[in-house]
Amino acid sequence: MIFKKSLNILGTKYRLVLKDLDGIWGLFDWRTQKIYVDESALEDPKDFYTTLIHELGHGVFHEGSILQAGIPKEVEEILVDLYSKVVYSEVILPLLKEIPPPVPKDDTIEVCDEES
Repeated sequence: MIFKKSLNILGTKYRLVLKDLDGIWGLFDWRTQKIYVDESALEDPKDFYTTLIHELGHGVFHEGSILQAGIPKEVEEILVDLYSKVVYSEVILPLLKEIPPPVPKDDTIEVCDEES
């Protein structure tokens, strides 16, 4: 799979980290500016992309100061989950039909260093 090492969320760079999260699909950590995605999500493009988009949603809420409005954590989870499902089905899924699957047959993973 080829993806960027860092993602820009409203002007703040977050590093994308793939690792075993022991049963958790993803994690957004604003303190370390990292987005974690469980490496098992690479087995299914839908799992990977919906998890990444979900965690990016948390980033938008944090960096956009939306949480300062007093939105409960439970509501934030629902909103970013709904957002990730819509973006996956309406943006990512049509693209996946046009491009090869994200995990090559030899299971190698490439991380792209370019900024764009």
